[in-house]
Amino acid sequence: MQSDPSRSRLVYSDDRKFIVSALREKGLSTCDILRRLLEGEYGIVHRKELLLEWADALGMEPTEILREAVRCGLLPNARMP
Repeated sequence: MQSDPSRSRLVYSDDRKFIVSALREKGLSTCDILRRLLEGEYGIVHRKELLLEWADALGMEPTEILREAVRCGLLPNARMP
């Protein structure tokens, strides 16, 4: 079984942008792309690191991508209820 190349840490910046544009052409929303990116990844710190690595390819600032992940239900909200 081959792992998803979009989740590899060895994916170069240009390749990440190509992957994101291909997923957008398929009609995936930002939430769908983030969900695919984090699929099978565990640990909040690891998930945040992965998101921050991909922020530029998604055209987002680091804080924006983290907020979007919380909005999509992929990261817990840091605020107490």
